[in-house]
Amino acid sequence: MSSASVGPAKPPASAVRPSATGNDPILNNALRIKPGDVHILDSCALVHLKPGTHDRAIADYSAALATKANSANVLHGRGIARQRSGDKLGSDADMARARAIQADIAQVYAGYGVE
Repeated sequence: MSSASVGPAKPPASAVRPSATGNDPILNNALRIKPGDVHILDSCALVHLKPGTHDRAIADYSAALATKANSANVLHGRGIARQRSGDKLGSDADMARARAIQADIAQVYAGYGVE
């Protein structure tokens, strides 16, 4: 008999998943309670976007889009994160879709302190 333990398979190391937000206990608890909630994921992504943790922001925004594909907030936020990480084509596509849904979305994000 093998001594290897049998349990749930671990995701590959390269898999990028939505993740906890560091030291924000409110958002971390919200993620535990409602892990797929678009509004919680959007908030978590913004928490990652502001300090420049772009890969985590993109993962959270992408997870939110899996739930609500036509969210101007989520698309614009992911567009900013993609732009800052050097993905101009992805950024342009996200931002164009966001503007088509909500023309003033850039001003909304400027109000959050993110441009």
